[in-house]
Amino acid sequence: MNNRFLDAMNFRRACRDFDPAKPVNEEELNYILEVGRLSPSSMGMEQWHFLVARGDAMKKKLRAACNDQKQVEQASVVVVILAKTADIHPDSPRFREILHARFGTQWEKRLAYYRSYYDKVNPAEWSVAQCHLAAANMMTGAAFIGIDSCPVGAFDPAKLMETVGADPGRYVPALVIPFGHRAIEPKPRTRLAFEEVVTLLD
Repeated sequence: MNNRFLDAMNFRRACRDFDPAKPVNEEELNYILEVGRLSPSSMGMEQWHFLVARGDAMKKKLRAACNDQKQVEQASVVVVILAKTADIHPDSPRFREILHARFGTQWEKRLAYYRSYYDKVNPAEWSVAQCHLAAANMMTGAAFIGIDSCPVGAFDPAKLMETVGADPGRYVPALVIPFGHRAIEPKPRTRLAFEEVVTLLD
């Protein structure tokens, strides 16, 4: 069995000390974003929108919105993941446009099925959960090419939205992910035993 994926999983840590002298280049960044774009999502809705910050001034502002966490400013690039709310509504023109493109003459049948599900969930929470799928793939994909990351969920939502100029009527913030290269080696990984987290059902 090829263990390169597990190697990437073992490499990945929540990096809180980035080396500013080792930037993420354009090719690497585009690869990470493409991994996010190709991620699975509930009903194929692709509930995410990625904002990319590379400039020092913006990263400093993002740090302030993220409870002054230094890794946000230190990182080579910071990706802010916004979860769509307006464009996943069953009556959204953009949503209907996507349905029509994907399902052709069957789009109305698909819309009825979607609406029956949409009415049973908290749309914003559902959308954020899908963004976390993309986030996990991006961080593991980055680790696969030797790039570190740190998922940041501790932020002031209103301040973050204001900082990035996002419309709160269309999005809610899902996660902030700094990417770069570690400045120091992390501590050994600790995880619960396999047997403690896995139960086989007959």
